[in-house]
Amino acid sequence: MRAITGDNKKNLDANSPDKLADQIDVPVLLIHGEDDQRAPFAQFKAMTAALDTAHKPYQTLVKPGEGHGFYDEKNNIDLLNTLQAFLENHIGKGR
Repeated sequence: MRAITGDNKKNLDANSPDKLADQIDVPVLLIHGEDDQRAPFAQFKAMTAALDTAHKPYQTLVKPGEGHGFYDEKNNIDLLNTLQAFLENHIGKGR
């Protein structure tokens, strides 16, 4: 990953999504597992706080006990239903 992102902390911080929330001009859907080790839950909280501060519309789906990807069947169904409703609401239903 460092080959892509580099390791300049100042540059990484400046380009972190939560630092750029004010530039977002579309609704956002954030989906997160509370036990995610790859993208810690603190990052989710930082992003929602940044979106709140920037007065940007967003929706969330958080599942306790899930990591970086949902493995519980009920959680996956909830994820897909949430995603479908979000897309239908913001871009319209499919044909």
